[in-house]
Amino acid sequence: MKSLMPKYGALGSVRGDRLNPLTYLWMRGEVGRLLDKNMDYSFEQTVHHNNGAKDKFRYQFLNIMAFLFAIGAFFGFVQLLGGKMVVGVLQIVLCVPAAIFTFIYKDHMVIEFDYSFYDDELKFDKILNLKRRKAMLALKVERISTIAPVSDPRFAEVQSKNGIKTYNFTLNEDADIYFIYAEVSSEKLLILFEPKMEFLKVLRQVRPSMVKL
Repeated sequence: MKSLMPKYGALGSVRGDRLNPLTYLWMRGEVGRLLDKNMDYSFEQTVHHNNGAKDKFRYQFLNIMAFLFAIGAFFGFVQLLGGKMVVGVLQIVLCVPAAIFTFIYKDHMVIEFDYSFYDDELKFDKILNLKRRKAMLALKVERISTIAPVSDPRFAEVQSKNGIKTYNFTLNEDADIYFIYAEVSSEKLLILFEPKMEFLKVLRQVRPSMVKL
């Protein structure tokens, strides 16, 4: 508190262990501003698909099918070695592409999105099958101009901008969808996401003019 003492003379004086009321009010405001400046605003949210159970079932089903197609391809090679050329080639031609397709496609069956806000940076990650995480986008908050619901008239204005790049981080059609408009270098970005109200309130605390609830 010593660094604050030179200002006391203009507001009041210190008498013993009691402060002049004006001095006390000034100190409380000064400390409040310091605390607010150093406040750690952060939030995390994971977005799941409403049909998550069905997605997981389809994932397991495709896993089994990929395994069966792989076995079919293996027996196709066995048929070739046994001299049954036509049957062997047919099994290989049918089963190998099917095994590859189902193996790749199943990895996009269970999708989640992680939204996080730390150190004035908003991040979007994609999670595949509850285990593989892929960083999709990171934005400094000062680059963001607007965060508002897609029902806001500004959404149509942003969509009509030339050369805008769109990211869709939503999973549920019946969710409350919001959009973010940001400019990074020469790029214009439109981001769609489905944040919780708590997430929006944290962002609004950082920059009130940026967020429309």
